[in-house]
Amino acid sequence: LEVLACYHDNGEDCPCRKPRPGMLLEAARRWRIDLGRSFLVGDRWSDVAAGQAAGCRSVLVETPYSGRDRCQPDHCVHDLAEATEWILTQTREREEHEAVC
Repeated sequence: LEVLACYHDNGEDCPCRKPRPGMLLEAARRWRIDLGRSFLVGDRWSDVAAGQAAGCRSVLVETPYSGRDRCQPDHCVHDLAEATEWILTQTREREEHEAVC
């Protein structure tokens, strides 16, 4: 388990500060994660933007502060359980499609 965090301020132009994908790209490099097969779940528009910039599919957990009008996630949910269900369905469908091809 590893936790990555960016402590820079927005004005510092840091590549790891969301909505930039730097932390995701670093995690992918360290852990050999295929971002094209990955999902990013977040509760803010900047999470969605970072995930998309890294090549992930994005799920927005909608909240009053999520900034839904500032992003276009692949899917929106009300909670993590709903996000999990959607991701598992998408993964099963992808595996079934790949098995046929």
